[in-house]
Amino acid sequence: MTVDWFEDFFFKTKGGGHRGGAVRQLSARIDALRAGAFEKFGLARTARVYPVIVTYDNLCAVDLHYQWLDGRCRAHGLLCQEEVGPMVLARLAEFEDLMALLWQKGSLVSLLRRRETDGRDRRLDQLIYEAGKPPRLPFFEAEWKELHTRIMARLFGEPESAT
Repeated sequence: MTVDWFEDFFFKTKGGGHRGGAVRQLSARIDALRAGAFEKFGLARTARVYPVIVTYDNLCAVDLHYQWLDGRCRAHGLLCQEEVGPMVLARLAEFEDLMALLWQKGSLVSLLRRRETDGRDRRLDQLIYEAGKPPRLPFFEAEWKELHTRIMARLFGEPESAT
């Protein structure tokens, strides 16, 4: 059952009101890039691509999941274009870390490039922590503090502070 769900989520073909699996959609966007569809935005057809799929859940908890995904990508002929790095799955928290890294003028490419060698099947959270987890983006930190204050006030009957 779980493998069938993974197969549909990542690789289902388009049709019947379905947009297609996530990897299939991503691979189609890379095909469009290679065809020059994004040159008007300054993206060269030959640009190196590091595919990232952002999810709500931790879908690749172990290296075996990435190995399975790589094998299925090859079987379906997806993400096999020239200049495409290994696909990575990012939970929302990891996506936030990637955006914080960018905000600090860090390099996402150097982080994602680490998956092209011995770290190919490593989870993104491992690479982020090894590289030095960036602090939260300031607006997320402010929102989190405000939400925490409101929750604590409701739980313990404390008056909400005016922040």
